[in-house]
Formats: sequence, C-alpha cells, structure tokens
Amino acid sequence: MNIDHLCEFVVIADLGNFSLAAEELYLSQSSLSKHIIALEKELGVKLFDRTSRKIVLTDAGNKVLPFARQIAEIRERITRVAGEEASLQRNLVNIASIPVMAQYNITGVIARFYKERPEVNLQVSEYEYHEISGLLESGKCELAFIRKLEGDAANYEYLPFYKDRVVAVIPCFHYLAARKIIQLQDLKDEDFLFLGKETGLYNLFTNLCQTAGFTPRVKYTGHRPENIIDLVSQGMGVALLMRRHGAYFRNKGVFFVNIIPTVESSICLARLKNKRLSSGAALFWNYIKNVIVKKME
Repeated sequence: MNIDHLCEFVVIADLGNFSLAAEELYLSQSSLSKHIIALEKELGVKLFDRTSRKIVLTDAGNKVLPFARQIAEIRERITRVAGEEASLQRNLVNIASIPVMAQYNITGVIARFYKERPEVNLQVSEYEYHEISGLLESGKCELAFIRKLEGDAANYEYLPFYKDRVVAVIPCFHYLAARKIIQLQDLKDEDFLFLGKETGLYNLFTNLCQTAGFTPRVKYTGHRPENIIDLVSQGMGVALLMRRHGAYFRNKGVFFVNIIPTVESSICLARLKNKRLSSGAALFWNYIKNVIVKKME
C-alpha cells in the first residue's frame, strides 16, 4: 500500500477540496486524482462521493480515515526523528532568527563562530516571530534568535543577547521632536505606523498605547522598519519602534525620542528546556554565553 497516497487522502479529507489539497501537497490536481483512484482500487472501496459539488467522505472513507491519519502521524514522527538523528551525525545545526540579524549584530556573531568552528555546519534561516515557536516545538530548528515578549512560552530557556527599548519615531519638523523624552500619551492624537502583527511588536505597541489611555489610530502596517521610518519623515504620522532596530536605518528626517513609560525587550537565543542539544548546537549555545559574558565585563 502506498503510504503517500494514504497521507494525501488525509489532506483531502481535512480540506474537503481536491484543488486546495493539490496546492497544499505541491501536486497537480490530475496527479492527485490518479493517486486516490489507485488507492480506491487497491482498497476495493470508494473513499469519496464525487456526485455533489463538494467532495464528501463515503461510509468506507469515514472508517478508513482514522487509520490513515495514524499512519500519516507516524510517518511524520519517523521523518522528524530520523532527521534529528541525521543532523546529529552531520553536526548540522538549524538556527531560526527573526529578521533583525544585522541590526543586533547577530550576523557578526554567526560569522565569527563559523570561522572559529568550521566543523559545525550552521544552517541559519529567517522567519517571522509567530512562526518560530512551531519550528522549535517540531524540532525543525534547535535554536532561535527571538525577541522575548511578555507571555512567551515558559518551556523555553533564554540567553539575553541584546536589550533594547521602545522609542517614538517623530518627523524632524514635529513640535515634539526636540524633546529628549516624552509621555506616550502626548501622541494620542497622532496617526501611527506600526510593524505588522506577525512581528510580535504590533501587539506590544498597541497594548502600550492602551495602557497610556488611548487606542492608537493605526494608518499603516508593514514588514520593513525602513519603510515606516521613511513614511514618518514625509509626515504620514509617527511610529513606535525598538531604538536599535530603527536607528540601524539612518534617516535625517526623523528623531528617535525616548518615551515614558520605559519599555524594554531583549533579543535572546532560545531553546526548548529539557531537550538535548546536538554537539554543534551546544557549542553555539555556549559560544553565545561567552559573548554575553564578555559584553558585560
């Protein structure tokens, strides 16, 4: 029996649509249909009722589905365990990072480690904040550079790499731009430009404004701080950013002004607690520990 076909059957049953399932599985719809027909022939029963506009599981399909789902889950576990073991054998270390690597010199640290420990095969990939917890939980990465925010998972261990603070980004011609520090409430009547919800900072900034007594009037959200800063310089509104994150993108048309209340967050290297690291990942973890100690000396 073809396990791939059984797993494809599960995806179709979950999505209720051959076209969506084909997209999910990166197959053509015709190929997917042929696979299911072949599976039905092998089993000797029809799995789907195709007489209606929406595909529906037959009685036989409903009975087969729980077993097919178990097989799909077991295959996923086997693939994950084998992948983790293969990584251990190759000294491969998968590291995820939110897209702030250059701003916080994560790139520099990785480059130095790469030169000092060339036997460790680092694989570093950028992801949005909301994606990284799933990667750590699934074992697709062992370590991750992530911004530690309130309410983050308690089953992580963190190494604080860089502490940053929230600032207001104000156009240079704004009447508050000359101040060294302002009350956040002073901006309650302004239009705001925020980073998107997927970054984790959108909720932080929104909650911060609400705590200050107002709901921000958000006119723009985006992925790139440099775009937000440029729009602020042209008078579209004001923004909240992390100081180091924003200052990396130099723009003479804005000022970064400290706010009250003071809110800080840390870029950290994170790992799952109580999960054994590969030898390469352990070397990198301890390397970052030493970097942090040297920064504090």
